[in-house]
Amino acid sequence: MSTADVDYVLKRMGSLDYYGERNLVQLVATTGGDGISLLRGFDDASEVQEFLTFTVDKSGYDVPSDLEDDVRNSLATSYGYNHISAEYTGRVTDDIRVLDGDERIEGVPEVLYGDPNGITNLPATPTLAYNRIKGSTYELRFARNKLRPKLDSGDTLRLDYTPDLDFSRLSDAQLEDIAKKVYGSKNDVEEVRDDLGLDSSNNKDPEFDGFKIDSDGGDVYYEAKNVKTLREEELKKKATFMFALDKLSSDVDDVRMVLYSGNEEATQQIATKIDKDWFTVRTYTVQLRPSSDRNSALSAAVVEPKEISNELKEPVTI
Repeated sequence: MSTADVDYVLKRMGSLDYYGERNLVQLVATTGGDGISLLRGFDDASEVQEFLTFTVDKSGYDVPSDLEDDVRNSLATSYGYNHISAEYTGRVTDDIRVLDGDERIEGVPEVLYGDPNGITNLPATPTLAYNRIKGSTYELRFARNKLRPKLDSGDTLRLDYTPDLDFSRLSDAQLEDIAKKVYGSKNDVEEVRDDLGLDSSNNKDPEFDGFKIDSDGGDVYYEAKNVKTLREEELKKKATFMFALDKLSSDVDDVRMVLYSGNEEATQQIATKIDKDWFTVRTYTVQLRPSSDRNSALSAAVVEPKEISNELKEPVTI
């Protein structure tokens, strides 16, 4: 990072308020050349401005007061790893602004900070960092482009929704009904009990990537998976949680599950494995980085496993 780099970025940004200047200093102090390179990579000054000045309403959420700084640092680090492009980073930044500004949508800070799947606190290993940023930003992209357009004025969309549920309140008849819906027979009730952790002290509150409370009834649980392989047992466990919530919460009614997958082959495979009237799977792919970026100077310093290169060749659907 040279003085010329800093001067170039400052000239491109135009005027920044105190908040923007403070964030620029923080970004460069924390990420060094990665932050400067990202700012240079944006197409115009408006993208730089938005990246440096976006804010999130954190009231009511147990997240750090400097959450926005952490998000900027992680995105700059991911750019430095050559995992995401400046264009993709700009889209994610705009997703944060749009989703957080929509009064029908809750939980944006949870998506950003969620442990262990949020954008912030990236693992030190480049491969693990790539998997984290690929999954967490995918949640924002699909929420903005696929879920938000489906919301009516009276609807509520809860992102990274983690309800506090007491599964012990479920009756034997309710457990059998869940077993029949998810596993095909009420005799599979032990599978349901195991999913819910009823017979162990290891039970954990479920987390739903997106949960739409429809003002007209017929609620929807949305799951986002930007991976090559979708595991049937994992998705059925999530469905068990979904039906348990349906029975325990007065806010939820006639719920169904819609999975968005970032891989077309995985979509087709899971559609044949889970053939249920409560389950729908759709493909929504994103391109984290154009293939031409592989020839950039940054790529020489990146430790990338082979599967990353393959995954980034998937088509983009916006």
